[in-house]
Amino acid sequence: NDAYMYGLRAEFEARYLRLMTEWGGYSGWQNNGDCPMTIKAKLGVPCPLGFEPYVAYQYGIRDWGYHEVRIGVRYSIDTKVGPLSFDISSSNISRGINLYFNFGYFF
Repeated sequence: NDAYMYGLRAEFEARYLRLMTEWGGYSGWQNNGDCPMTIKAKLGVPCPLGFEPYVAYQYGIRDWGYHEVRIGVRYSIDTKVGPLSFDISSSNISRGINLYFNFGYFF
Protein backbone atom coordinates (compact mmCIF):
# COMPACT_ATOMS: atom_id res chain seq x y z
CA ASN A 1 0.00 0.00 0.00
CA ASP A 2 2.97 2.37 0.28
CA ALA A 3 5.47 0.72 -2.07
CA TYR A 4 5.88 1.10 -5.82
CA MET A 5 6.29 -2.18 -7.68
CA TYR A 6 8.31 -2.38 -10.89
CA GLY A 7 9.46 -5.06 -13.26
CA LEU A 8 10.45 -6.03 -16.75
CA ARG A 9 9.92 -9.45 -18.33
CA ALA A 10 11.00 -11.03 -21.60
CA GLU A 11 9.81 -14.38 -22.92
CA PHE A 12 10.89 -16.52 -25.85
CA GLU A 13 8.91 -19.53 -26.97
CA ALA A 14 9.74 -22.09 -29.64
CA ARG A 15 8.25 -25.50 -30.32
CA TYR A 16 10.45 -27.37 -27.82
CA LEU A 17 11.78 -24.57 -25.61
CA ARG A 18 10.44 -21.76 -23.43
CA LEU A 19 12.75 -19.17 -21.86
CA MET A 20 11.70 -16.39 -19.49
CA THR A 21 13.82 -13.71 -17.83
CA GLU A 22 12.51 -11.18 -15.34
CA TRP A 23 13.84 -8.27 -13.30
CA GLY A 24 11.71 -6.60 -10.64
CA GLY A 25 11.06 -5.57 -7.09
CA TYR A 26 9.41 -2.89 -5.04
CA SER A 27 10.46 0.22 -3.11
CA GLY A 28 9.37 0.73 0.48
CA TRP A 29 9.93 3.76 2.65
CA GLN A 30 11.37 2.49 5.95
CA ASN A 31 14.76 1.33 4.58
CA ASN A 32 14.73 -1.84 6.69
CA GLY A 33 14.81 -4.49 4.00
CA ASP A 34 11.69 -3.25 2.25
CA CYS A 35 13.33 -2.51 -1.13
CA PRO A 36 14.08 -5.96 -2.57
CA MET A 37 15.15 -6.43 -6.17
CA THR A 38 15.50 -9.78 -7.93
CA ILE A 39 16.46 -11.18 -11.28
CA LYS A 40 14.99 -14.50 -12.46
CA ALA A 41 15.49 -16.92 -15.34
CA LYS A 42 13.35 -19.94 -16.19
CA LEU A 43 13.92 -22.60 -18.86
CA GLY A 44 11.09 -24.99 -19.71
CA VAL A 45 10.46 -27.76 -22.21
CA PRO A 46 6.81 -27.91 -23.35
CA CYS A 47 5.63 -31.51 -23.72
CA PRO A 48 2.47 -33.10 -25.10
CA LEU A 49 -0.71 -33.08 -22.99
CA GLY A 50 0.12 -29.73 -21.33
CA PHE A 51 3.10 -30.74 -19.17
CA GLU A 52 6.23 -28.57 -18.96
CA PRO A 53 9.25 -29.57 -16.84
CA TYR A 54 11.45 -26.61 -15.98
CA VAL A 55 14.44 -25.33 -14.06
CA ALA A 56 14.56 -21.79 -12.67
CA TYR A 57 17.10 -19.56 -10.96
CA GLN A 58 16.46 -16.45 -8.87
CA TYR A 59 19.04 -14.06 -7.44
CA GLY A 60 18.34 -11.41 -4.81
CA ILE A 61 20.16 -8.26 -5.93
CA ARG A 62 19.19 -5.88 -3.13
CA ASP A 63 17.97 -6.30 0.49
CA TRP A 64 17.44 -10.06 0.23
CA GLY A 65 20.72 -11.45 -1.07
CA TYR A 66 20.16 -15.09 -1.90
CA HIS A 67 20.39 -17.66 -4.68
CA GLU A 68 17.43 -19.94 -5.38
CA VAL A 69 17.36 -22.89 -7.76
CA ARG A 70 13.91 -24.34 -8.46
CA ILE A 71 13.00 -27.55 -10.31
CA GLY A 72 9.40 -28.27 -11.18
CA VAL A 73 6.64 -29.30 -13.54
CA ARG A 74 3.84 -27.10 -14.82
CA TYR A 75 0.55 -28.47 -16.14
CA SER A 76 -1.68 -26.19 -18.22
CA ILE A 77 -5.21 -26.51 -19.59
CA ASP A 78 -6.89 -24.04 -21.96
CA THR A 79 -10.48 -23.26 -20.91
CA LYS A 80 -13.16 -20.99 -22.37
CA VAL A 81 -12.53 -18.45 -19.59
CA GLY A 82 -8.74 -18.53 -19.78
CA PRO A 83 -5.70 -20.71 -19.13
CA LEU A 84 -5.61 -22.83 -15.98
CA SER A 85 -2.25 -24.06 -14.68
CA PHE A 86 -0.81 -25.99 -11.77
CA ASP A 87 2.85 -25.67 -10.82
CA ILE A 88 4.56 -28.22 -8.55
CA SER A 89 8.15 -27.44 -7.61
CA SER A 90 10.87 -27.61 -5.00
CA SER A 91 13.82 -25.33 -4.33
CA ASN A 92 16.96 -25.10 -2.22
CA ILE A 93 15.29 -22.38 -0.09
CA SER A 94 11.82 -23.83 0.55
CA ARG A 95 13.17 -27.35 1.16
CA GLY A 96 9.79 -28.86 0.44
CA ILE A 97 7.19 -29.27 -2.28
CA ASN A 98 5.33 -26.14 -3.42
CA LEU A 99 2.01 -26.16 -5.28
CA TYR A 100 0.92 -23.05 -7.21
CA PHE A 101 -2.44 -22.59 -8.90
CA ASN A 102 -3.00 -19.93 -11.60
CA PHE A 103 -6.21 -19.13 -13.41
CA GLY A 104 -6.84 -16.46 -16.02
CA TYR A 105 -4.75 -14.19 -18.13
CA PHE A 106 -1.69 -12.37 -16.88
CA PHE A 107 -0.58 -9.07 -18.35
